[in-house]
Amino acid sequence: MRSDKQNKPVSYYDVLHVTPDATDDEVKKKYHMLAKIFHPDRNPKDRRMAEHRFRLINEAYASLKTREKRLAYNRLLNMQQEALKQTALPAAENDNRKNSPQNWLAGFAGIFWPAMGRVKSAGGKTNV
Repeated sequence: MRSDKQNKPVSYYDVLHVTPDATDDEVKKKYHMLAKIFHPDRNPKDRRMAEHRFRLINEAYASLKTREKRLAYNRLLNMQQEALKQTALPAAENDNRKNSPQNWLAGFAGIFWPAMGRVKSAGGKTNV
């Protein structure tokens, strides 16, 4: 799985504009159509973009051209999505603790009453 300019994950299915349940023939037709459109020789004005896109299309087709390869790619996608979910959960929990009312109040007290700046936060840490 690759990322686009905004670092959003882009799957090879999106690159070839096919669905995960596409047949071998559908994948092959889309590949040939896109390869013709983005071939660098057909795009001399924007050759760098065409080369990048053409490489990505070839890479996607290599991973999706047979049913067996699509199944292996689907397993890889599922593993990556599970890993993203596991890393996203602890980050969300930490964000909730940072934005809790107790932490906000402790920061407010530290500004106006420096002696009271050392207040226990919701996470059990002492705020200074």
